[in-house]
Amino acid sequence: MSYRDECMELAATLAVELHEPAPVATRLAKALLKDAAGIQRYYETACNRQTTSPEIARARNAEKRIQALLRLYDKVYVRFGGDPRGLCVRLTFPSGRHNMWDGETYGVPVPQR
Repeated sequence: MSYRDECMELAATLAVELHEPAPVATRLAKALLKDAAGIQRYYETACNRQTTSPEIARARNAEKRIQALLRLYDKVYVRFGGDPRGLCVRLTFPSGRHNMWDGETYGVPVPQR
């Protein structure tokens, strides 16, 4: 599946899981995708070299923005993982919908480099 298709699937999943209209879910998906890409880049960099204070701050701020967005939805949890070989931002929905091998989480896609 292409990155574009994965992004559209994320927006549709958010609309269903969060009971939001499509335009709201699309804006939420765009914000999640932007911050997830930054977090993924940070974890890739951290695997290759020591990160700088500004890089760490950018990643932490992105994590805080995602948490703030999802705080509006009671039962949606977010996990941040440090292994850049997989997806570093994962959501847990109350319905159990997933797209990851663990059978529990829904990974926010990032563009492949």
